[in-house]
Amino acid sequence: MNLNGEQAYRVPSLSLPDSKGMLQIILESEAVKLFVERATASHSEFEINEDNAPIIALICKRLEGIALAIELAASRVKMFKVEQIAMRLDDVFRLLTGNSRTALPRQQTLRALIDWSYNLLSIKEQTLLRKLSVFMGGWTLDSAEAVCGNNGMLDLLTRLVDKSLVSVDQEHGDEARYYLLETVRQYAHEKLVESNEEDQLRQVHLSHFLKTAEQIAPELHTRNMLYWLEYLKKDYPNFQVALESAQECADETGLLLCNALFRLWENRSEYRKEGIEWIGKFLNRNPARSRTRVLALLNFYNLSTNSPGSTSEKVIAHLNESLILARDLGDHACLAMVLGSHGSYELFNGNYDAAQGFYDQSLIASRQAGDDRLIGIAFYRLEPTILVSNRICRSPSTL
Repeated sequence: MNLNGEQAYRVPSLSLPDSKGMLQIILESEAVKLFVERATASHSEFEINEDNAPIIALICKRLEGIALAIELAASRVKMFKVEQIAMRLDDVFRLLTGNSRTALPRQQTLRALIDWSYNLLSIKEQTLLRKLSVFMGGWTLDSAEAVCGNNGMLDLLTRLVDKSLVSVDQEHGDEARYYLLETVRQYAHEKLVESNEEDQLRQVHLSHFLKTAEQIAPELHTRNMLYWLEYLKKDYPNFQVALESAQECADETGLLLCNALFRLWENRSEYRKEGIEWIGKFLNRNPARSRTRVLALLNFYNLSTNSPGSTSEKVIAHLNESLILARDLGDHACLAMVLGSHGSYELFNGNYDAAQGFYDQSLIASRQAGDDRLIGIAFYRLEPTILVSNRICRSPSTL
């Protein structure tokens, strides 16, 4: 992947059997145990015996104990006998080595298995596997249907799970999540690029995750906030892909997605820096004077106040621009939020009278907007300014 900070770890191979040993000795091998487990899951009537055990042992040795390769081969017992699997593997590898007995590199061995498995899929299964590579970090059934099409999705997805090309996690969360191992995802993505489907699919993916984020955003202001923050966190790799795709859009899509993700970035410190970078990037790309821009400018400021260098000229410039633009647009709700942030900025810097003035204006704008939540926030902000530096400021009750 060549990501910043990426570290590569070699996953150790499973222990290999002695293909000339007795059944019990062969069964002690980790590789054979995995083959039998996956073969039985794929075909309930499959069983290892004295006759096929040596062949299974040879298959596991041929695959160098690579777990994913063994799973892919074992998933084919519904279609082939183990003798046929061994023969077909030999044919595949002979093509790659030119009849040389030199062992294939680990990566080439695994790729050959995935290639073989892919070619055995139906056209519909191949198409779905390619499309699923657009997801990062997994997906739900609903997301797969929305992005890849819902015509027989559950059946096709189940078939790919049975063939070990898609993995499923039913242990965490309220619904099953599916994912591709990175080796399979990279292979499927190559096929997606070759099919010229990637650009269109990424836009569909972007639209789905923008809609998802915007639907969840209001919930992040309720008592269910923690649940929905965790929900968003599970799909965060997909939101990162969506943000990258939004850079190809000439409209406000990127800013809309940033605004929808703001509360996640604000409440999860590990994402805050990335949030600032994304908002800043889209603000520079789209100068349109709109409500979306006001909120993005304000969100940039609010994220930055919790980060190093929060009093930089750029941060203050964004805050000032948000106030000018909110007033020009005449959007009372936006203006209330911006005035509240200006008040907090002045309070932080010890300018109590100025802070009180901004908070008063924020309360007025909140009432004009008819937004109970904003009214409550305005009163909450006013309270600390009632008694400051041993002097009494105006009470909000006088407004």
